[in-house]
Amino acid sequence: MSGVRANGSASGWSGSPAAGIGIETPKLWDLHRHSEADWRHLFETRPQEAVSWIRFAAAKGFRAAQLVLGQMHLDGQGVPHDPQAAYEWFARAAAIGNLEARNMVGRCHELGWGVPVDQAEALRHYRRAAAGGLAWGFYNVGCLLLYGEG
Repeated sequence: MSGVRANGSASGWSGSPAAGIGIETPKLWDLHRHSEADWRHLFETRPQEAVSWIRFAAAKGFRAAQLVLGQMHLDGQGVPHDPQAAYEWFARAAAIGNLEARNMVGRCHELGWGVPVDQAEALRHYRRAAAGGLAWGFYNVGCLLLYGEG
């Protein structure tokens, strides 16, 4: 989260202190400005506080936060390790156009993270990510076709 935001704060967070979590409350309309990198930076620098805000933003439909929350569940960072929850957050973000999340839905299907292994379904998601221009989508299509059963 670099630079000064329109609200005058350097972090992009504004408002009154949030009850119980000790950080400033972001305005809902400001949350869409936060990229995946912004959410990851918040988690790295203020992990206790970040989990609450990432969950809040993900629940409000912010796809970058949904992607990060899915990865947090997959890795067990800041939240319990839960591949099924990870898959569900990736699928929500993918449904609203996040290409990285679409690729991760493919990974879940390929490797059985939260869903049964289904390489044909993985390939379908990788191809959609690749069609959107995501380099990892192209890579995963190639690898699955070369090494998998897709």
